[in-house]
Amino acid sequence: MGFVSRRDIRNYVATTGYLWRPNRQVLREVFSAIEFNRTDNLGGGVQSSVARFRLAEFTSQRGDSINFRWLRHRENFAEPFEIFPGTTVPKGNYVYDNYGVILRFADHRRLSGDVAYFGGTDFDGSKRAGRGSINWRPSKHLGLEAAIRYGQWRLPAGEFTTRLMTLRARIVFSNTLSWVNLAQYDNLSRVLGINSRLHWSPQAGRELFFVINHNLIDDVETGLRSTDADITLKINYTLRF
Repeated sequence: MGFVSRRDIRNYVATTGYLWRPNRQVLREVFSAIEFNRTDNLGGGVQSSVARFRLAEFTSQRGDSINFRWLRHRENFAEPFEIFPGTTVPKGNYVYDNYGVILRFADHRRLSGDVAYFGGTDFDGSKRAGRGSINWRPSKHLGLEAAIRYGQWRLPAGEFTTRLMTLRARIVFSNTLSWVNLAQYDNLSRVLGINSRLHWSPQAGRELFFVINHNLIDDVETGLRSTDADITLKINYTLRF
């Protein structure tokens, strides 16, 4: 059993690409591809489609890469929907284009991350979006990550901006014990969510999880205040015969 995001549909997927290895001291490979995904209603008519053109993806010998891409979307909405509080996209057929560039630094570096920018049209309006992340691994026992996502839409129904900020810390004490902490905030819900998980696995088939969740809302009048919190202890033990 499972869950599906769409029902009563027929989905088509097609992909083709070319990989070139120039055997250079600096450049490891160059990749280009076209990916197509189309979803039809079983009763007839296109529900959505996207053509993704991965124009050029250059990867260095050290694993760093820069990617250029262009996407053409088609969405057919049978009903209006609220894309942001106070901003509703009317029903109808929409065709829009997005372009983007992504720069990534290889994960094997002590200091790595990525930065990306996307722009173009969206639902008869315009869209600008970007993201950036930085990962620092000073040792095999400690990993720190900071990331931010930003989006700005200017639609006929209204304008809005989204921001999502994330902080993550991972501490590996040994091959059996680790501790992961995550803090995340977005300007839509105005909620700061904190998750802390301790994982102990002394043997295969034996695990212990100790998890703390805490949510705080950014109230305009009172500032940050706690809304809910919970503590979970989970033990898995496998019996073998």
